[in-house]
Amino acid sequence: MSWSNMPRTAVRLAGALLATLVATTAATAETRALVVGVDTYRYLLRQQWLRGAVNDADDIAAALRSRNIRDLTVLKEQDATRSKVIPALDALIERSTAGDLVIFTFSGHGVSELWGKSRPPGTTEGVPHETFLLANVVIPNNKGIVDTTAGGDAADRLPGTELNQKFSRLQAKGARIIFVADACHGGGGTRRFLPSEITSRSLVGQPYAEGQDPLAALYASLPTPVDPDIALPNLTLLAAVDRYHAVREVVIPKGGDKMRGALSYSFARLIDGTAKLPNGHDLTRRALFDYVSATVRANAANDQDPDLQPRREPDLLVMKNADFTASGTPSTAAEVRTVRVRTEDGPPVAAAQNVKGAFDIVPVEAGQTAPADLSYVSKTRSVYSAMRDLLADDIGPEALTGVAEREFAIRKLLRMSTSQPLELSLDKSDRLYYEGEEVAVQTSDRFLDKNTYYALFNITGRGQIQFVYPLSEKNDSPTLNGRMSFGSLKAAKPFGTDMIVLVTSPKPMADLVAKLRSFDDRTPRALDAVTAIEAALDQSGRIGLQGFYTSRTKPR
Repeated sequence: MSWSNMPRTAVRLAGALLATLVATTAATAETRALVVGVDTYRYLLRQQWLRGAVNDADDIAAALRSRNIRDLTVLKEQDATRSKVIPALDALIERSTAGDLVIFTFSGHGVSELWGKSRPPGTTEGVPHETFLLANVVIPNNKGIVDTTAGGDAADRLPGTELNQKFSRLQAKGARIIFVADACHGGGGTRRFLPSEITSRSLVGQPYAEGQDPLAALYASLPTPVDPDIALPNLTLLAAVDRYHAVREVVIPKGGDKMRGALSYSFARLIDGTAKLPNGHDLTRRALFDYVSATVRANAANDQDPDLQPRREPDLLVMKNADFTASGTPSTAAEVRTVRVRTEDGPPVAAAQNVKGAFDIVPVEAGQTAPADLSYVSKTRSVYSAMRDLLADDIGPEALTGVAEREFAIRKLLRMSTSQPLELSLDKSDRLYYEGEEVAVQTSDRFLDKNTYYALFNITGRGQIQFVYPLSEKNDSPTLNGRMSFGSLKAAKPFGTDMIVLVTSPKPMADLVAKLRSFDDRTPRALDAVTAIEAALDQSGRIGLQGFYTSRTKPR
């Protein structure tokens, strides 16, 4: 499905087809959906099985049902085979008419394969293309040979080029299409494998030896690939990653026990009404992309950049209120109040209940298989997150309570920001910043009015607050005044993982700003800051999160 892998073939659509594309049939338009999720790949190694794809499918399906979508097909695990998915997709296409919204979501493994001698016209041997793997797939060994003696089916796959052909049929009917590809290579990227409690959706796509790919005849029958940007203007692609980067399954909600794909979680919140965006569900492509990008990055700890395409026609209405016939059921679950802390090379931390009246600290002893939200290495005095990111260094056991407070505070911020997020980014990208290096944060949000009130602050890995803007009423305006970029900060102690927080409101926030300024000291005050934000903001308030990593010394 990668746009970048498609030739830039100029396609001129006939006037009659253009008329069909813009036709509206409000009286008969339907929302139709096919939801696919696979965790258990019986003919792959057990360590290659997933933990979050079925959760993705269940969540999206529940969100669609809450909006009274009647034409909904859900295929999971052993029902998610080519023999069932392709007929279901074909039948959905046959039922679709002009004006319909057609949603196809896939959560599972994907690989980047290489075209062999059998391939669509206009493609080149050896060039990669995306393929999504279904439940009974068996993949070739490093010599390209497929061993089916133990069962499985090498044809149990969905090539991206084949999906484009099917989307072309929907395009010709004048339907709007949303494809959510929460898998490796959904937009041409990979999900990397990490040896931890975190699973990934990444597999190596081995090329098939001659005569080994049962889909070879299908490839030869497919038409020459076209540029979807031109030929499929009604298709909106939400892919987990671009073609160059990797991404992991993550725990959502943070501190819980469910693995998820951050992209699928974001999409489900759009459907079920949790997202509070301009015009409700009358979403332009721009608004859709802004929401998905912000929520995916926040829930994946800024370790995932979704590939959202095409960027052209940003004002195209992708999702409308009229596409749904019932109110959704917003996700309102409270934060998980238990923070699990493992000491990896020493005595367990002390248990603590009702810390600041909000959360509990539960020790996880070294060697236990129970998941941990934080891991402490006493030898190096370092604290790591569940994703194995360094949160804070030079930490004594007495300071772990502050790190745990930070963990719980960020859970609350994530829950608050899911409703009305702001996208933040760093001007020099998400990377490791060394002591003294400048860090500038910016927002690309186009819905911020120039008179929007704001507060910008940082939460260190230790849970301390560092207030940034507005520094004072005398020197800084309390409103953004069209401002999208914020002056440079400098990477400094304490080193580890920082979280920049931008809070905005159309209403004055002088009291909140004063409180946040007062929290700027060496005491962990992360939860105090979040509690103040909860008390000050109403539903018009918005929150943006951006993490970055700092280190004391740059390696030579």
